[in-house]
Amino acid sequence: VAPVGRMPEKALARLTRIAEGLQKGDPSTLRNILLIGPASSGKNMLALYAMAHSRTPAYELLSTKASFVGESERRGRLQLDLLREHGGFGFIDEVDMVLPDRNKEGHDGGTTQHIAGQLQTFLSDPSLSGRVAIIGNTNSPGQLSPQMQSRWLLIPVLSASPADLPLILGSLCAQLGMAGMSAQA
Repeated sequence: VAPVGRMPEKALARLTRIAEGLQKGDPSTLRNILLIGPASSGKNMLALYAMAHSRTPAYELLSTKASFVGESERRGRLQLDLLREHGGFGFIDEVDMVLPDRNKEGHDGGTTQHIAGQLQTFLSDPSLSGRVAIIGNTNSPGQLSPQMQSRWLLIPVLSASPADLPLILGSLCAQLGMAGMSAQA
């Protein structure tokens, strides 16, 4: 089976420029990058490449959810303080799972809202320019609130080339039971 889509060279080039800017301390370097694309499209590999290329510290920002009151917020603050102090890259795998839409009702006593608020404040802090960049990835950017989406530069990781479109359309038609349809229709 031929691969559908191509590794987007534009995404790789942009991440390389961001890594180089962070390494040089360039305050004009983009800081909040959200790689979007389907599973197994290479989002994590691109993030790892950028972090290694920058030769700066890199941290994975993990879910801070805890069972004790106030512990989730404390963990989130500690992770962000560490990144603020040492600089470098922060990586959030599956941002939509770690930070779901804070406008949707949850059953965690407002913890998700507090954690999302901490990250939104961190993402918009101008004093971190040239020192800190966060790369996140997601399969479902629509699961993030509009406020959170506005804090990120969205970079698609898998883009279909014109040569792949007939294969994609044919596959979709077959899956939808429309086998008589053709790519030219």
